[in-house]
Amino acid sequence: MYNNSYITGKVWHKRFSPKIHEFNYNLNSWLIDLQKVEELSTSSLLINSTKRALYRFKAENYLRDSDPQPLIAKIKHKLLELNATLSGNEQFYLIGQLNNLGAYFSPLNLYLCYENTECSYILAEVSNTPWNERHYYLLNPRETKIINRKSFHVSPFFGLEQEYHWEFNLNAESIKFKINTYENSKLIFSAAYSGELTPLKSAQTRILRSPLNVYKILMGIYFEAFRIWAKKIPFIHHPRSN
Repeated sequence: MYNNSYITGKVWHKRFSPKIHEFNYNLNSWLIDLQKVEELSTSSLLINSTKRALYRFKAENYLRDSDPQPLIAKIKHKLLELNATLSGNEQFYLIGQLNNLGAYFSPLNLYLCYENTECSYILAEVSNTPWNERHYYLLNPRETKIINRKSFHVSPFFGLEQEYHWEFNLNAESIKFKINTYENSKLIFSAAYSGELTPLKSAQTRILRSPLNVYKILMGIYFEAFRIWAKKIPFIHHPRSN
């Protein structure tokens, strides 16, 4: 369905309540065919799956809370744990970040589960910082409305009494997804990501233009958190600290 690709993209966030806060950044990511991870090492001098490189695919970075086993097996186990129905003929793809000069953080990884040419499930792996926790949502793109109750602390400026509404537009040339967050039926936050796919063998120059993806993400998170705090938006402590 997909080739190993580099995604040249943009991320956009807008908070509507209690005060407006909006930003957008150029943010690149990766689409990895998890059946063909070994091909990463031959597709570019900048990427590797077995040794150090500017960007490295390390299977242990993903679904870290699961038992040590191959990544596809961990994805299947998590899907079944969340009550997905699998036929055994699925193909799996990752949209997210790679290890970057020894550092790894990805706010959102999407594991696409395809059967034939249809995306039957999406497993969303959400991470927070600085707590370094993870939570998983099972999404069914065949449903007219993809809705989840929020059950994981991500931002210290949002509570948990919220609902995620997901939208996806995925094809072989580009990806786009959007998350609208509602509280008491009121839209309070929107986030979107869109990007164009370039096969890795043709993406050398694009990769070199963005050599520090993971560091850029982390700096952006804390910079925007400071801006929100400066607007005197109420700070909500992690539930564990209460």
